Amino acid sequence: MFRAKLIFCIASTLIVFFYLVPIGFAATVDDFFLSALRHAERVANAEQTRLQVEERRNQAIAGIAPSLQILGSYTVQDRSGLTGVRADFAPAINPNVRINAVQPLFRGFAEYARLSQTKVDSQAEKFNLLHAARVLYLDVAQAFLSWSSFYSDRSHAKQEIELIEKRLVELRERARVGRSRLSEVLNLEVALANKKSELQQIEQDLALAKQNLDTLTDLSQEPSLVANDVKIHLARELSAKPLSSDDLENRFDVQAAKLRVSSANEGVRIARSGHWPSLDLAGNYYLDRAGFLETVKWDVSLIFSVPLFNGGLVQSQVRVASSLLMQAELSLALIRRQAQAEASASIKRLQKVIDQAFALENSKKLAEKNFKEQTREYRLGLVNNGEVLLALTGYQGAERAWERTMYSVQLAQYQLQMSRGELLSDWDYERLMKAMGR
Repeated sequence: MFRAKLIFCIASTLIVFFYLVPIGFAATVDDFFLSALRHAERVANAEQTRLQVEERRNQAIAGIAPSLQILGSYTVQDRSGLTGVRADFAPAINPNVRINAVQPLFRGFAEYARLSQTKVDSQAEKFNLLHAARVLYLDVAQAFLSWSSFYSDRSHAKQEIELIEKRLVELRERARVGRSRLSEVLNLEVALANKKSELQQIEQDLALAKQNLDTLTDLSQEPSLVANDVKIHLARELSAKPLSSDDLENRFDVQAAKLRVSSANEGVRIARSGHWPSLDLAGNYYLDRAGFLETVKWDVSLIFSVPLFNGGLVQSQVRVASSLLMQAELSLALIRRQAQAEASASIKRLQKVIDQAFALENSKKLAEKNFKEQTREYRLGLVNNGEVLLALTGYQGAERAWERTMYSVQLAQYQLQMSRGELLSDWDYERLMKAMGR
């Protein structure tokens, strides 16, 4: 009975270990992006900026809320020159403790403009945060695809070395019986040494690419993407899709820029409110006071203030706010123009690499066909080993060039999706915060 329970516990532990713990699984771009989000300083910094805006909104709310405080004073004064009734108005010891409340009634609508401004700023920072996440995704994708490309190169280099080693064994046997020349063996050995040297360089490039990816994320899994997984027909459809103004207006950075213009408009309203009068309602409840007002426990007053002249301060503030509005409008125009240029360049880049991929695919098929035919003719004694080796090098080179181009197609597709505003278009602020573990 005890042994059965022990076996059951061990089996359960192994099941949990192998099926619930992700060990050695191949990771996608999305996996690396989600990992990068959890410790991306750029995105976290944008979130801190948004939190600061939220606190400024709370401060604006506090500006229209009533204030309540306890005020107190204790005055000792000289009464030597006072006689009669005047002495009654000025006691020697004059304590004063009161509860004071002030309710702002009118400040030229500045408080409501400030509330509107902070609300707009908060929304703009959310779009900035989403744009930072989109840029991070593209950085991760670029590092991931570079790593995948070198990872694929290493696999091909190892396959080439294995093929050359097998051919070298066969060629040495042929040379031993006099069917091949010794120079052919030496040529193949030189090719093998060069290929091993090339593999070492690829290993260094792969390590550097992995290091670049490690600066963005902490995943250690192998890449899951291979060249055949790239959907080139979808990339071609995307490159042929007409570019509309709505695509650009839906970009997170454009939406943030538009909101900054609205915020600057509210800033002009806030500055102009300095020309308006202000009105406050104030009240006091006295806990302790001296003199002939000792029995008066409370008072209420309206405090009215009309600005007449303050050295041109308000007008200067209006000019500064108007200048900030002009800057925001110019920034919006610049971002729109850059978005248009970026999208047009991305379309051309994607179309170019797609055409290159189709051309290289045809070259790869021809090179493969040539290698197989050269191998067949070599066994028949129609060609020498050098020709076969040249065909093998051409075939492997064409295949590696095609795979690199397919990775370039995938990267260009991500770049076009970003320039169109389609990358992470289904994400919102709440989903981003959840992905960041907030």
